[in-house]
Amino acid sequence: MVVRELITLVNVESNEILDEQLEYIQYINAAIDWLTTILVSIKDREVVKNMDIPDKRAVPSDFMGFVPKTGYPIRIINGTFETYDGETVNQVFYSVRKNHIDDLDDTIPFSEFFHSYLVQLVSFMVKKKSLMTDYAAYDKTFIDYITEQIKVARGIT
Repeated sequence: MVVRELITLVNVESNEILDEQLEYIQYINAAIDWLTTILVSIKDREVVKNMDIPDKRAVPSDFMGFVPKTGYPIRIINGTFETYDGETVNQVFYSVRKNHIDDLDDTIPFSEFFHSYLVQLVSFMVKKKSLMTDYAAYDKTFIDYITEQIKVARGIT
């Protein structure tokens, strides 16, 4: 799905249309960050990857952080993983960053499974557009609702 198609779905969902389609980009990027945060919190495979990390390996460009945040015998120094004992650390889980969009023809950076959740998040923010985008993230009830929807859909209890 491309941004233009997502905007059409948001307009239907929210019953609101912004003056310019490019105005949606800030909301879509905020929703991308928001959905990524939700998915990391439930350790969803869309944003949590694993790999074996040898000493002195470069940190991947999409790396956000370890999952869990502590417990691995690894530190990051100047963009390089350094293991405490110089040996490879197997099965390290980490969260990845989802790219922001810049243009109406950009591809949405989530698999199709998550497009409807992204539409709900963007619609929610567009409806609350009188507030700053950052403040929309404080509606805990809505976040909990989306998180539970994803958990049920993924079979996570």
